[in-house]
Amino acid sequence: MKQEDPLHELFAAYRPALGDGDAFMEHLQARMKAAEAVKRYAEERQRLNRHRLVVAFTVGAVLGAAAVVYTLLHPIIPQPTPNLPRMALWLQRMLPAATALAIAAISAAVATLSTLRREEGITS
Repeated sequence: MKQEDPLHELFAAYRPALGDGDAFMEHLQARMKAAEAVKRYAEERQRLNRHRLVVAFTVGAVLGAAAVVYTLLHPIIPQPTPNLPRMALWLQRMLPAATALAIAAISAAVATLSTLRREEGITS
């Protein structure tokens, strides 16, 4: 209770000066316009950042897939000349890994895009 007494005295002693109402309204409107400009700028930056994120994700997914394909097609360890039965075995061995990689890439893309759409829905 005693801690509230100094606060009460401080607020009781405060007597703000009341100035011209028109000047106050002009100042308030100018500040509201400035706040609106900041809000528009922030929304534009957020939209631009989302666009950059989608572009970066797409480029990364394409380059990552190309790197995986290149790595699978050009291994570091030289292989003997492939013949049809050996190629069929290689494809049979690589198909599950390639399928899992494609499913993971598509899942990541869908998750990223749904998150972007959800955030856009919240801010709109």
